[in-house]
Amino acid sequence: LPPARLAVRLGGVRLPVEFNELVPESVARTNRVVSLSGWREPTVYLAAAAPTDADMIQRLGFILNRDVVAVR
Repeated sequence: LPPARLAVRLGGVRLPVEFNELVPESVARTNRVVSLSGWREPTVYLAAAAPTDADMIQRLGFILNRDVVAVR
């Protein structure tokens, strides 16, 4: 399946603090994303409200200087 067609349920899940540090809060709120990966990984996986938004994915890839994969 393409990543944008995958869905994650985060209700009741506690993500490691390291995940929250990867994407600055202002960027996460503006783009409505939550990081699902940490600094050590070359690809950033994000739960996103709009996982098919190619502009957002490209913008976040530039900001984070990494490949970005967005899921719902």
